Amino acid sequence: MGVLWIVFHSIKRNPKRALTLSLGMIISLSLLVSVFLTADYMGQMVLAKILKDVNFDFYINIKHSELFEYVNVVKELKELEGIETVDPCISRYASKLNITRNGKIIWPILQGTAGYEEYFRYTLKFFGFAQNMSIEGVSTIQGRLNLTGNKIAVTEDLAKTLKLKPGDGISLINVDQDIQLNATICAIIRFGGRLKKLITSFYGPPHWIREGSETYYVKEYIIVAPIEFTWKLFSVKFVNYFVFVDRDKTLNPWDINGSIKNLRRLEIEIENVCQRYEEYYIFNNLIHALEFYRTEIEILKYGFGISLLPVILLSCYFTSSIGQISLIVRRREIGLLKVKGFSSRQTFIMIILESVLVGLISGIIGAIIGYLSSIQIAKSILWENIAPAPKEVLNKLIFFYLGLSIMLGGVFTPVATIIPARRISKMRIGELLQEYLEKTEMEKWRPRLTLLLFILGVIKTVEMILGVSVAKILSSLNISATNIFLALLIVVLITADMVLVLLGPFFLIYGLSKMVSHYASKLTTPIKFLIKPLLGELSDIATKNFTRRASRTMKIIFLMSLILTLGIALIVFSSSFIQTSVEIEKIEMGSDIKATLVPSVNKTWLVDNISAIKGVNEVSIYGELTLPVKLADKYVKVLIIDENYFNVITIKEEYLEGASVKDIHQKFKNGENCCLISYYLSKEFELRFEDSIELNVITGALKALTLELTVMAVAKVLPGITYIDEPYYDEIVIVSYNYVKKFINLINIEFLRILIDVEDNANSTEIVQILNEKYLEIRHATSIDQEVQQILHESIGIASPKFCYIEFIFILLIAIFGLSLIVVVTTLERQREFGLLKVRGVSNKQILKMMLAESMLIIAVSFPLGILEGIAVAYGFLRTFVLLGTEVPFKIPLVIPVQLYILLSVGSVVFLLSFLVSSYYLTQKGVLETLKIRH
Repeated sequence: MGVLWIVFHSIKRNPKRALTLSLGMIISLSLLVSVFLTADYMGQMVLAKILKDVNFDFYINIKHSELFEYVNVVKELKELEGIETVDPCISRYASKLNITRNGKIIWPILQGTAGYEEYFRYTLKFFGFAQNMSIEGVSTIQGRLNLTGNKIAVTEDLAKTLKLKPGDGISLINVDQDIQLNATICAIIRFGGRLKKLITSFYGPPHWIREGSETYYVKEYIIVAPIEFTWKLFSVKFVNYFVFVDRDKTLNPWDINGSIKNLRRLEIEIENVCQRYEEYYIFNNLIHALEFYRTEIEILKYGFGISLLPVILLSCYFTSSIGQISLIVRRREIGLLKVKGFSSRQTFIMIILESVLVGLISGIIGAIIGYLSSIQIAKSILWENIAPAPKEVLNKLIFFYLGLSIMLGGVFTPVATIIPARRISKMRIGELLQEYLEKTEMEKWRPRLTLLLFILGVIKTVEMILGVSVAKILSSLNISATNIFLALLIVVLITADMVLVLLGPFFLIYGLSKMVSHYASKLTTPIKFLIKPLLGELSDIATKNFTRRASRTMKIIFLMSLILTLGIALIVFSSSFIQTSVEIEKIEMGSDIKATLVPSVNKTWLVDNISAIKGVNEVSIYGELTLPVKLADKYVKVLIIDENYFNVITIKEEYLEGASVKDIHQKFKNGENCCLISYYLSKEFELRFEDSIELNVITGALKALTLELTVMAVAKVLPGITYIDEPYYDEIVIVSYNYVKKFINLINIEFLRILIDVEDNANSTEIVQILNEKYLEIRHATSIDQEVQQILHESIGIASPKFCYIEFIFILLIAIFGLSLIVVVTTLERQREFGLLKVRGVSNKQILKMMLAESMLIIAVSFPLGILEGIAVAYGFLRTFVLLGTEVPFKIPLVIPVQLYILLSVGSVVFLLSFLVSSYYLTQKGVLETLKIRH
């Protein structure tokens, strides 16, 4: 009880000391709370977005012997707890369906075609729904949707093609099964909303094929009929069921594991219903979405946690250094307690209890600051209209993180102070009561350990810069399963290597600063040479003070270098990663606008129409040859680009090995027998620039066409077409459209995407909107501006680098407050030294000059070390963790943002001011006051 009273009395008597000790822990805990609270908030945002995109919760397919069985299934499923609605549906690809009106065939359009290929290209999509279906998304253009009896609805495109209107009578003939049913058109409809997304996700895009003069046009030909009508027409045996659960009752966004358990339970109950029938299939769509979410958030949180380690370790070291310095300052106070009868054990317990109490207070303050910070951060990253209110989410989590913060504060603070506490508690009374120690400060010199840490730090830094991963190399070793000891050794080495990736910078800086500290006495000549222009004859005294206090100086150098390394690494890595992501996206896009096409389109018609849109400058389309193609005895993929490709994209010479882009463009435009090949193909077949190859195109069972081509260049990347995965690693040959059309029927080309270059002042977003709304030939169009916006503001993958900015702010706070406090405390401790200098005749101005020189020496050592190591770590992390050793066709950008200059300027100014202000304060005291003995 006496020890506790002394602890409370000590904190009450000197609250500034407690605040100084707690500052580092407050910063680290507030960072931890704010980052994880924000991560949890982002998790709720991601969950809301995922659930919004889930178009159905369960999909069930059951084989029935009689149609009435589907009614029983719907009834039984609805009775299950947690299921809200069930929509039965029959879907058919009506490839062998004739439609007649007044005895005349109006579908298929071309008569006299009986082959399967002809029918397939005119395939209708036929859906049978119940009248009371709950899925929204059918809008009526004409008539009234009434799915009863023989009433059917047709899509707008089909109605225009067949000249149908509500009230018309038609006959539907199943050619294969010789079934004919009469029907009446009740409505002309258009699909949208959830129903269109549902159909798209499960049956492919709602765009089907109609033959044109060159290739295919695309239209939306769909018939919607009552489920009973569809059953009769096609004699089907399988019925689909789209099941929607009551998400409010089944899902708990705060307990994903519990929600997954609920869905698994529901899946078992659904299976019990389905088991009564001969065949069935169940797809739990909602549980897949939740499992994906859980994985994404776990990766995000683990990434945040790993990125926090350096800052937390720095804060712990900072707390330890502050604790050590404050305990040295308090040595007379501790000595007097020992005089009064305190044992070393009681002294140690007192110090640890004091640090525990300070840690608990730090945890409370840190949690409050972290909560307030996370609210502001959350508001800055809101996505569209799906984000829940920040306070609503954060208030549910703050109590957990408050407890965690208090616990961590109560543990880490005493752990950080345990070493200096043991040292001071074991000191003798005489040494504790001695006012001033005129001796050189030296810590224990462990040359082997210091050299080992330094070498490990250098090795890991060099590895990261070169993009070498020891862990990856070890993982690739083919170790026999029977060699258990070697396998365990590999696991241990991989684990150690992963740990060293994070600790390498610490080891390098620590080892180097230790060596500078130890060999400082041998550096007197160069040190004196550096500071003599500023101090003149006082350079001897300043050099002596610098080398005599080498251990204390080493701590400052280490902290400053480490702060600079972490700050620079975080901010450069964040900015460089974001810029690298943008550069990769620009290459993947290839042009201002990129659109994905349906399986086959009329190239000439589509290019001409899009070229006529206001603001469009140039259009290029590319595709793939659908016929099998062999090079030697291996199948290869043949991509086809048109002559406009090189006009719409920005392709750099380093993307290709061989001929210039200009020469390739001209030869492709002329339709010459030349090609580009992938890097992988060139290595596999040992092909080089100007080599000749023969492609064997298999056009039929016994037919083949040989194309003789000259290799113009090896493509590392083709912007807009393929990025790293395909041209670099797949067997790909790229030929020109003008060449291929001379030999191959264009029906065998499947056009994949279209690239669009817009005029400088054009609005690409408006053009994208036109493409998505007016052209059924286009599945999806997007602009580079939209994609970059997505990367910068809505991508969860960019969240970790963005959090580097948050960590940077906390690093800056440590630099401003933490380092300055250490400097102030160490300077104020030199009060007696300043008094002795004044007795020797040194003026206040000269003392300030000495301190300025000392601080500049520290800056001269720590700044270059911190800057070089920080940039090296940033580049290494970019290569190691982001690109994972993958080659990219551009130099990885090292972006130096303006925040870095803020860090350097603020850090240096604060550091110098800390030295000079505290020194100035001491110089204003009289000689007697600085030299008097204090009890």
